[in-house]
Amino acid sequence: MSERIQSVDRVVSILKTFLTSEDAELKLVQIVEQTGLHKSTVHGLIQTMRYHGLIDQDETTQKYRLGTALIGFGEKAKSSLAIVQISRPVMREICDQVEETVHLAMLRDTSVIYIEKIESKQSIRMTSAIGLSNPAYCTGVGKVLLSGLPNQEVPRHLPKVMEQHTAWTIHTVPELLTELEEIRRNGFGEDRQELEEGLDCIAFPIFNHEGKVAFAMSISGPSFRMKSKRELVTKLLIEGSEEISRKLGYQAVRRKK
Repeated sequence: MSERIQSVDRVVSILKTFLTSEDAELKLVQIVEQTGLHKSTVHGLIQTMRYHGLIDQDETTQKYRLGTALIGFGEKAKSSLAIVQISRPVMREICDQVEETVHLAMLRDTSVIYIEKIESKQSIRMTSAIGLSNPAYCTGVGKVLLSGLPNQEVPRHLPKVMEQHTAWTIHTVPELLTELEEIRRNGFGEDRQELEEGLDCIAFPIFNHEGKVAFAMSISGPSFRMKSKRELVTKLLIEGSEEISRKLGYQAVRRKK
């Protein structure tokens, strides 16, 4: 690993507290607790981040929130991803047909990062946001991305403790490896209420020009709706993932049903 600068690591850890928190605004003490940094260190870093527009503060509540300067960074990063430009129209068409939320994700360390989302208009739907992350081992997109790796590399992308989020969460390495083999055979992966009770997800791999699983696209929704739409969901994801893979230069797309 290349040399890292501690102060930059600390700034990143502060920013990440807002990504992982359910609240848009946080008190200083909450940031301190979540980062594990000393209060004076956090305060000093936040003042510098405020100067650069990375953090804003509500003058009434004194709570902090992500700064408006990040909007520009986020849009620039998003526009630089060719995969997002290619996938967005395909995802929108899928969402219009199935009326469930469609996600595009990539693997980073032990998590999956959602880099694009087309949200359904259903009143009951998955709560997520672009840029947020979830553990790879218990999500449909995550397991699909892990299935693209040799088994010996999979543990590097797992947390030290595989938390059991629900009664259905696969939370041991042997169980996960068995499921990854099944995904490789079937060509797609599922999250059967493993991350959140009552929520199902079906995910398909997206291959790059080298034939590697580079991204994953999924449809997520309440279990009772996903069961009734399974055939349509699978058909749309097969067609959509193959189309995106072809546009990325992948030739030998194999259809799975």
